[in-house]
Amino acid sequence: MILDDITLENMVWTNEFGEPSVAQEMTRSVTGNPILHEQAQPLGRPMRLTGAWVSRQVGQALCAKEAAAGMTWPITLDDGRTYTVAFDRRNGAAVELIPVGECTEYSPEHPYELTLNFIVLAEG
Repeated sequence: MILDDITLENMVWTNEFGEPSVAQEMTRSVTGNPILHEQAQPLGRPMRLTGAWVSRQVGQALCAKEAAAGMTWPITLDDGRTYTVAFDRRNGAAVELIPVGECTEYSPEHPYELTLNFIVLAEG
C-alpha cells in the first residue's frame, strides 16, 4: 500500500464492508404510515487500516501528515484500487502507534503497530 509517498506493508482494510452504502431514514406521515427515504452514499465512508508494523521514523512521518489540517492524500491499496482520503479524527487519533515491546528509549528503527483511520473522499 502507498499513502502519498510512504509505502506500508501488510495493511488490511478491516471495515471495508462494515458501513452501509445507502443512508436510510424513516418518517411517518400525518396518518401514521411510514415514509422511507434512501440515498446512496458511495463516498464519505470510513477506512480503517491495520496489521502493519512500521519503524518509529515512518510513524513520525505519518503523524506529521496527520497534523496537517485540511489535507487530502492519495492512497493505493495492494490490489491496485486508488482513493483520495483524509485523516479521520472524529473518534480520536487518526494515526495510532503502539510500540512493540517496552523500552525507556526508542531508536528510529524501533517497531510500532500501526492503525490508520481515514475518510474516503473519492475513488479512482
